[in-house]
Amino acid sequence: MNTWKVKKNAGFSLIELMIVIVIVAILVSLAYPSYIQYVRKSKRGEAQQLLINY
Repeated sequence: MNTWKVKKNAGFSLIELMIVIVIVAILVSLAYPSYIQYVRKSKRGEAQQLLINY
């Protein structure tokens, strides 16, 4: 009989989760300025349209 027990891994290690968090943080830091610029342009266009209508 084989007395070695096979250990099953269930879930992720802390290191793997930290790597994923760092990658997501980098992606967010790159995308956020573009998003803010897009929101500013859309609000500026809306404000100009409101001023023209009144």
